[in-house]
Amino acid sequence: MQFNIDDVTIISVRKTNVKNQACADITISGINNDKPFGYLLDLSNSSGSELHSYIKSKIDSGEIELLPPFTQQEEYDSIILKSKIKQLLHETDQFMTIDTELTDDEVKEMKAYRASLRNIVKANDYKSLSKSGIPELPKFLKKDMYHITYIGSKTLEK
Repeated sequence: MQFNIDDVTIISVRKTNVKNQACADITISGINNDKPFGYLLDLSNSSGSELHSYIKSKIDSGEIELLPPFTQQEEYDSIILKSKIKQLLHETDQFMTIDTELTDDEVKEMKAYRASLRNIVKANDYKSLSKSGIPELPKFLKKDMYHITYIGSKTLEK
């Protein structure tokens, strides 16, 4: 990208929800039909790019105010946790059918596990959840990157 720093207009710079990153809303004359576009920059170091250094220097000097993220980190974390919990409930639905392969004790444990997940969602209690973590899957289940599978309690005894 060939441009002159004098052609750069910084409209705003907003922190992202990722640590030490910001998104600058900028225009550069002759690029993108002079329409604004986002430029992501790492605030913790200089990438060596002239544009990065220019924007960072404007932030560091106070000429450009670094705006807060649209979503506060705490709210962002709660959105992610709620999504993970709903995904776990969805993935464990398969074990709550009439013809489940779970034993009676495993069904009770699964019901308790799912109830604990639903209680977190109902209570909207994501602040304490971020400290304690999402409840662990029952031992007779295994989660890989793609799905949850039943490994059975008999497998665990071996």
